[in-house]
Amino acid sequence: MKSAVYPGSFDPVTFGHLDVISRAQNFFDKLYILVAVSFDKKPLFSAEERADMIREHVGANVEVIIWEGLTADFVSSKNIDCIVRGVRSSVDFRMEQTLANINYELNEECETLLFCCRPKYRDVSSRLVKEIANHNGDVDKFVPSNVLRELKSKLSK
Repeated sequence: MKSAVYPGSFDPVTFGHLDVISRAQNFFDKLYILVAVSFDKKPLFSAEERADMIREHVGANVEVIIWEGLTADFVSSKNIDCIVRGVRSSVDFRMEQTLANINYELNEECETLLFCCRPKYRDVSSRLVKEIANHNGDVDKFVPSNVLRELKSKLSK
């Protein structure tokens, strides 16, 4: 059985993230979505909120997990074959290349598979979605309705 993990902060999950999930779940028998808990980031949503928003959009072969450690450690603990990542630009590619190399050094059994984003998602990022939403801008073309609801609720407080 081939398995993969797609790690990220997903704060919040966007259509770009969901596109990568949709495409990756067709390649693997099991896909884990790793919602990262990072000490250097100040997320708008809790890890539980982010995981719940993702769960509404995944297939039966996808499991959403909150993780505080290294992706390489999760890969080892579950005998995962592949780390899935999405790339939007050459800047993303350089960063992902570095991460892939580091993850390989930590676990030589695991490969990294990069999914190039669809052109319509090239400029969509969680950071920009939050910035636009914070200024009452329209983000409904970037995030699903459940995320839009949560954004409006969170930012109105």
